[in-house]
Amino acid sequence: MITILVFLLPFTDSYLEFAHSSEAEFLLYRFLSDQSPIGKKWDRYIGSDLVKGWYLHEVIKNPIIDSLLIEGLSRQVHRRHPVLALAYKRKGGISVAERLDPFSPDIPFYKLVCAISQGKLRDIVTLVQKIKEYLNDFYFQLFIVGNFLLFIYFTVFLAGIAILMVFLFRYLPVYIYNLGQYLPVPEIFRYIVAAVVILPFLFLTRNIVVVALIGAIPTLFFASRQERRWIKFILIWIILSLPVSYFVHLIVQTMRGSNKAGVIYRTLNFGYEKAIEKFHDPIAIFANAYISNLNGEWQKAESLYHRLIRIDRDDYKYLNNLGNIRFQLGDLDSAEILYRRAADLSQHSGIPFQNLANLYLKQLRFLDASRNFKIARERGAPDVDYIIDFRPPQENLWLHIFNFQFRFPFILSPYILILAIAIYILSMVISPYSVVNFCALCGGPITKESEIVDGPNHYCRGCGIKLQTARDENTRERILLQIRSRSMVWDRMRGIIFTFLLPGFAQIYSGRIGRGFLLALLPLFCYLFLYLSRPILITPYWFTPPLTSYLWRVLLPLILIPLILALIGVIGYGPRRQS
Repeated sequence: MITILVFLLPFTDSYLEFAHSSEAEFLLYRFLSDQSPIGKKWDRYIGSDLVKGWYLHEVIKNPIIDSLLIEGLSRQVHRRHPVLALAYKRKGGISVAERLDPFSPDIPFYKLVCAISQGKLRDIVTLVQKIKEYLNDFYFQLFIVGNFLLFIYFTVFLAGIAILMVFLFRYLPVYIYNLGQYLPVPEIFRYIVAAVVILPFLFLTRNIVVVALIGAIPTLFFASRQERRWIKFILIWIILSLPVSYFVHLIVQTMRGSNKAGVIYRTLNFGYEKAIEKFHDPIAIFANAYISNLNGEWQKAESLYHRLIRIDRDDYKYLNNLGNIRFQLGDLDSAEILYRRAADLSQHSGIPFQNLANLYLKQLRFLDASRNFKIARERGAPDVDYIIDFRPPQENLWLHIFNFQFRFPFILSPYILILAIAIYILSMVISPYSVVNFCALCGGPITKESEIVDGPNHYCRGCGIKLQTARDENTRERILLQIRSRSMVWDRMRGIIFTFLLPGFAQIYSGRIGRGFLLALLPLFCYLFLYLSRPILITPYWFTPPLTSYLWRVLLPLILIPLILALIGVIGYGPRRQS
């Protein structure tokens, strides 16, 4: 993983090239030189993360627009956004990011990558210790878990695409051959019909796991016994990864602040979120009361703590924090009662004793204060001269992420379900797995009715009849050589074409499923990995883009080009089967 991170560093530099384009740089220069308005032309550039990153570094030194910059960042992007990562690539960028977001785990993460790339071993040890501290941060935990799940998510998708290619390249000839028995039309129209039936699966769903299942299930029906071992393993893997897609969705919603856990975390770390008022469970009320107290809204915080105490009268954290509010309002007698109750209920915490000792100091009761300070020290309370609030625990936020409500449109698209049932019924009628086989000489598809068996080998009708009608051994050898040479010419041409584009498909087409599967995954995975490296590896504030954009930008050409070549290759079986 470290090698991959270091390898990706030069690629991230390319994202800065647009920020240094002449027009954007000219507009920035005008803005810095005379602070004159430059019209709507700037709006086209200010929306770009690239210009924001360059702009962040260059203009932060200017006090006139410092406040404008911070206001623009808070309005346009979240603090933990790739814009900060772009600033890291220039001198002084890390200090800027630390000032804007001192608690961001982006900073030690990027420093670690830079230290590894530059070979600074001392910095690596220090930063590893720093990252260990960040492991207690809820967002950083989401970053680690989310990236791991996202890795599985996209790997399953690529596995499904690879298996679907196995189905199309290896078993489509048999499917088309049997389709011709029910459709008395020219052969080229059969391929068009098959493509129309199969390809909609890739475009009518945005769920990655569904695409993988669509590729795996038909292949399992048509595969040989040895191939089924691979496919069953991958199919089980895909089925187990169904909840992974759901968990990825929930984690993304949390990091965007769209659910309860995200709202609570953002309230505690970035400021009051109005959405927290609609949640009525204890941890949300606790977070609301805690941040209200920090903002000086003592009456609101007091009413919320009273509400929490009615829910759980034995929680010393609520009693302690309510006592702190009474202490700040000057009601020392009420605060003392609350502190005593909290101290009696707390078994290991020394914070209630610490606060009670500070109250006694204010009342000039030095003996009682000394006694409570001693208990607080024994229980590990910090040695400070001010009252301490209990902060809502972050580990409880994990319980508010995974709400197991089954949402049918998210897991499966109803259109996909209908089409899946139709294609599977059609596949069972037209191409039952018992008729699938391939000629040992020409590699053409054969059915049970047209199969000719000679020992361990299976031949199509054309090759089998030629071998059986051979007058002598020399004629048989000549026929074998002729068939093999014709097949070898096609195999070489097909191998050159497929190897030039995607090497795994040549292996899959030739029947080497395992090797071809791994090779087919390699270029697809590398392309997606580089494409996703910036939002995933540089910042925890990542998101899963919709699959539609990938189909157009990445997967569509990678799928359609091999499909066209595969159909051309499959058509080549027609005249050879007739010969």
